[in-house]
Order: sequence, then structure tokens, then C-alpha cells
Amino acid sequence: MDPTTAECAKPFRESVARLTSIMWPRIIRYTRARVGRRPGTPGCPGGWAYADSIARTAHTAAVAAFVETDLDSDSVRTFMYSIVVRVVRAEVVDDRGLTDTMFGNVDPVAQEVMILRVIEGLTVVQTATVLHVPAGRVRLLQHSALRSLELRAG
Repeated sequence: MDPTTAECAKPFRESVARLTSIMWPRIIRYTRARVGRRPGTPGCPGGWAYADSIARTAHTAAVAAFVETDLDSDSVRTFMYSIVVRVVRAEVVDDRGLTDTMFGNVDPVAQEVMILRVIEGLTVVQTATVLHVPAGRVRLLQHSALRSLELRAG
């Protein structure tokens, strides 16, 4: 790479590095919560290899999408989770993860709402945008999931 090209690429690399430092912890937390540990995963005694592999795929997709998008700072997190949720849904072969042990028989969409709202801290509107459902449905699903957990706890 010639010096001029390298100099032009430097701000882009710095932006990607900064974006990665913000996004990666959130992506890894979401995918591990959504996918869970997979005992017997080769090379990973804790069983996070499968979730981490999906997180890397989701991260790559999110960074590629950001390059092609012009977003304000308020939309970045919602946009990122939209991509990550879509990638996780496409990549997960066996949809049993941490959510099965945490939520039991709670509706899968309600589980997704709980992960995004409680674990990831998204607002109702952000969660609705990520899941492509109305905000009222997000509130209803969250209430339903909390009620089911409350009854399960006894």
C-alpha cells in the first residue's frame, strides 16, 4: 500500500477500532445470553466457542453495515442490535441456550424482549425497532414474560 493510501485509510481504521471497542462487549454479551454454553464444544472447556463464533459473524456484519450507513449517535445501538439479532437467528442451529434455563417455556419473542430490555438495557422503542414489532407489543411481551417468571418462582 502506498503512503497516500495508507494515510487515507488511517481514519477509517481508527473509526472501526473505536466502533469495535464499543460494540464487541455488547455483541458478545447478547450472543452468549441468547445462545448459551454448549458443553463439549471442541477447544473450549467453558462451551462459549459456538456463541463466540456467532458473535464474530454478527460483529463483521455490523461493521460492514455501518460502513454503508449514515446514522446519528442515537440510532447506532438500535441499528447494531437489529443486525446482531438477525445474524444470531440465522446462525443458531440448535435454539436452546441460556434463555431455556432462565425463561423456561416463555414465548421466544418474549425471551428476546427480556434479553434486549433487561440484559442489554434497550428502551421499549429501541427494542420494538430491533424486533420490528410495535412498542405496545414489546410492553405486553415483557409483562407476560415477567408474569410467567413470577409464577414459576412461586
